Amino acid sequence: MAAETRIILETIKCNNPSEPLGDSIYIKYVIDSHRGRAERVPSSKGIDLKKGEVWPINLPLNFKETAVVELYEYDFPGTDELLGTHVYAPSDPQPETVQIINRNGADYSLHTKNNNSR
Repeated sequence: MAAETRIILETIKCNNPSEPLGDSIYIKYVIDSHRGRAERVPSSKGIDLKKGEVWPINLPLNFKETAVVELYEYDFPGTDELLGTHVYAPSDPQPETVQIINRNGADYSLHTKNNNSR
């Protein structure tokens, strides 16, 4: 049986929003695709971020195979824009910063660190 990997999605930084006045963002994540449905943070609307601003999300991600994190911009229900996706794996170095860039110019950095707490 594979050991559980424990990381914290510590921050999400807006390097460049997809819209001139900033984005209202949220994430959906799935732990070990076979273990359940996507969870959403925050549960409604989004967190407003402008260029250079940071969301201190501090979200624990405990997984054996993968944690898939999707970053969205909240527009109106049913019209939200997927900004990008990152798949975390047990082999990823920690701490780690990954960049999500989409065709509309959105540019975000996701920073994780080890989660050694129980």
